[in-house]
Amino acid sequence: MDDQFWSWKYLSNSKPTWISHFHQVDECLKTNPDSILEIGVGTGLFGSVIKHFTNVVYESLDITPELKPTYIASVLNLPFSDNSFDTICCFQVLEHLPFEDFETALRQIFRCAKNAVVLSLPNAGRVIKIKLPKIKFNIELFGLRQNIYSGHMWEINYKGSPKKIVEKKIYNIVPVGWELKKSYRVDENPYHHFYVFSKIKSE
Repeated sequence: MDDQFWSWKYLSNSKPTWISHFHQVDECLKTNPDSILEIGVGTGLFGSVIKHFTNVVYESLDITPELKPTYIASVLNLPFSDNSFDTICCFQVLEHLPFEDFETALRQIFRCAKNAVVLSLPNAGRVIKIKLPKIKFNIELFGLRQNIYSGHMWEINYKGSPKKIVEKKIYNIVPVGWELKKSYRVDENPYHHFYVFSKIKSE
């Protein structure tokens, strides 16, 4: 496997990389979990923060033994019972699977999540960054990208997987009783698009 997943070169690639890691931790902790399952170990930074700076029970799952996950398995067939983890997160992972497997992976994630699901996916859509003295924002441009990051099989706004199709797949499988709380691209790293779902609490 490419050593980008654990190399310092990858982790220190740019400030936006670190900012995305902040959002990963921040969004998950905002769900107030007692337990978290991370699907795809990646750099290991997320897990290190959760394990060393919180009391949350952290476990991980990956298909690559070298990354030393808690469980070695595929997201397409999670080896857990329903509602096994308070929060399940999956950051920049699902694009490594064929697009036709996207819904299967999501169904497995939601099946095993008790309260919240936090996802990030690559969004290849171009943006224009606007910076004014007291405000900054991004404007999304129309059109699909024709090139794709090495190792990815699809991305949001890549040819064959426009945003409306990706999100239709997401909304088609979100279980009854769940809601989308947030959908946003990180300002400093718009290539990373976050989706945060939570189970609706009964009154």
